[in-house]
Amino acid sequence: MALAAPSFPQMENGVITLQEINIAGAVIVNIPFYSNPRAGDQITIIWNFSAVASMMLTTDFPLFPIPLRVPEIYVPSVGSYNVFYIISDSHGNTSTSYSITVQITAFLPPPPAGQLQMILTTNASNYDWPAINVFPVNRGVITGNPGTQVRVTVSDPGLIGDGVDRGDVLLTLGGNGQADFSLYSEEQGLLVIFAYAVANPLNSVTLPTTIGPFRLGNGRIKSVNYSTGAPANNRTYNSIYLKTEAETSRPGEPITFVRAIIVEGSARIAGYPGYYADIILNGDKSATINLANTVSERVVVELSLPEESGSVKTVETVFVPPSASTFSVFNREQFIDYQYHPGKNL
Repeated sequence: MALAAPSFPQMENGVITLQEINIAGAVIVNIPFYSNPRAGDQITIIWNFSAVASMMLTTDFPLFPIPLRVPEIYVPSVGSYNVFYIISDSHGNTSTSYSITVQITAFLPPPPAGQLQMILTTNASNYDWPAINVFPVNRGVITGNPGTQVRVTVSDPGLIGDGVDRGDVLLTLGGNGQADFSLYSEEQGLLVIFAYAVANPLNSVTLPTTIGPFRLGNGRIKSVNYSTGAPANNRTYNSIYLKTEAETSRPGEPITFVRAIIVEGSARIAGYPGYYADIILNGDKSATINLANTVSERVVVELSLPEESGSVKTVETVFVPPSASTFSVFNREQFIDYQYHPGKNL
């Protein structure tokens, strides 16, 4: 079965502009989650049937999506380009993704009036309450005309959060033309979110997101997970989830709180004044740290345990412009087909 097609974080309204490419010095190609990644896997980007970028995994637990850079030299002018990727493992086995056509333009065309747009965070961990008492979610914002009723559906095994706890929800865009939602899953992997206007199902938008793993912390910080990609609207969170050991290295001395300090960026820690917070741990020694921002930028957060010297972990997360969007003509029939053929090109 072919792998899922790559995605492009610089893409907006279905195109990538030369300005975005010039700013980054490259086209960024995101490799979505695939089964059984292993250290030694070679990922190669094929751009108009030429290999233009590659990387080798150095871990069995990569953070998805995996970004690769296609240098500007391979994008000499505006036009359409066919892009896919090949994964070769250490035994010589290869898998090829579905291809996608990328449109490069000089300027970004405005979306049609009332066209639905959507921004999603990615990488929040799967929900596993017995293991860690936090509720990781990826968050979404849908934008369109105020008052529009929008049906939002997430692919299995994802669920809409916020007390809905099922695979679909009906939202009404508020006076600001926006509606917020969250989603979660008990399994790691790729989820696809499809939203359409009830009065005009052709007015639709589709985006993938990833449910990621917890990763090794440092010292007595056992494990850390975080979401990234929230719009800088001062209300949609990028979140950090973590768990510590029960005690310090000195037996009988419990660990009771984690310190979070924003060392780079303008974000705030929700529920606390300023860039600094001492956060009391849950009973199982877990914690959730929510970040909001009004600036689209990279934010670096230092996590530490003042009760245990040397336990320090740095997390980097990104806030995107609130106007960032995706335009899609993906329709309901394609989404239903995707449910039964999840390797298909989105």
